[in-house]
Amino acid sequence: KMIRQNSSIHLPISFEEPEAPADTTAVLIAKMARKKNAVIELVGSIAKTGYNEYSDYAYVEEAEVARVIRSALVRAGLSFSVSTSEIMPPETINTELGEFYNYTIKMTFTLVDTETGYYESFPWLGMGSDQGDKALYKAYTSGVKYFLLKTFLLPTDDDVERSNIIPEKQIKGNSTGPQ
Repeated sequence: KMIRQNSSIHLPISFEEPEAPADTTAVLIAKMARKKNAVIELVGSIAKTGYNEYSDYAYVEEAEVARVIRSALVRAGLSFSVSTSEIMPPETINTELGEFYNYTIKMTFTLVDTETGYYESFPWLGMGSDQGDKALYKAYTSGVKYFLLKTFLLPTDDDVERSNIIPEKQIKGNSTGPQ
C-alpha cells in the first residue's frame, strides 16, 4: 500500500514512538544539574578567611570563594565566565564619615558543561560602596562572590538576615569541607 503525503501532513509508516536523540534538552539540563550538584558536594562550605578589624567580624573573602569554587568547577566539568553589560551611574551618599559612592553593575554569569557544550546564563546585579575609587571594583567582586555562594548553596554562617547566634562550638565543626 502507498502512504499518501502532502506538504502539511506526514503519515507515519509505523505508530511506534521514534527514538529520541541522546542529547535532548532535558538530558542536557539533567547533566548540568548533576555537575552543579557535584560542585556543591565537593565544596561543602566556605571558611571565613577575612577579618574586618574596624567592625570586628570575620567574613568570607571573594578570593577564597574563587579558589575553592574554581577547583570544584574543574573537577565537575564546568566552565565559568562573567561579563558586565551595564554600569549604572553611581549614587553619591553624604554621611558623617564623608561622601560615599554606590555603584550597581549588571552582570551575566555563564556556566558551560565542558562535555556537552550546554550552557546556562544568569543575569545578576553587583553592588559596592566606597569613599574612594574602589566602589566599582567592590560591586564586581561582591557580584561574583554572592553569585557563586548562592548558586552553589554554600553556607558561610555570616547570613546578613540571621538574627540568632550560633554557639562557636557548632560553627567550628562545620566551617569547611563536605558535610
